[in-house]
Amino acid sequence: MAALPAFSDSSMFPPGAPVRVRAARIRDWSRLQGLIAELFPDVESATIGHWLCDERHKLAVAFNESGLVGLVRLQVHPGERVTEVSALGVLPAARGQGVARSLMNYCEEVACACGAPSLELELPAEAHDTQAFFEHLGYVTQMRKGRETQLGSVRWVRRAPVPTWPDWELRREHAPRVPPATLQRLAMRALYGAWIGSARAN
Repeated sequence: MAALPAFSDSSMFPPGAPVRVRAARIRDWSRLQGLIAELFPDVESATIGHWLCDERHKLAVAFNESGLVGLVRLQVHPGERVTEVSALGVLPAARGQGVARSLMNYCEEVACACGAPSLELELPAEAHDTQAFFEHLGYVTQMRKGRETQLGSVRWVRRAPVPTWPDWELRREHAPRVPPATLQRLAMRALYGAWIGSARAN
């Protein structure tokens, strides 16, 4: 597949405009590949391809007049009412400008819109600066039964305040996707049920 043409959101920004956050889009493909590779060098290229092709609904990006400057990967678990943040990264040149905070605020909005307002994430036990950042945002450490924590990591949680009017567009962008195979089975069952009903009527 040919790479998509480069696209820049910078035209929407006057100089000095604040950072914005939105769901990742197909047109971000080429820039996201480079961004993920730079922020998470340990992530294999096959995994990056999986994120972009099959799990784009789990990605949100931050951008300013320079283009993409950060991303977050989140997974909504509506049955558990939990939204899990599994990756957060900001380019070095954009750090200290509120990008990470904007990304996490966006995660809270998504979590509330999807009915999973409890946010969870894991941090390395030795990442004291990062832990201080999340503690400042209101996260606390917690042991959770039924959910494993990696060795050497600490689980942090926060329950986002639910707004009066959640942004339902975020739910459309980031709600869990039903795998195609499951959709096919449901469609076949519906067709079979309709056929049985018709046969009995005759």
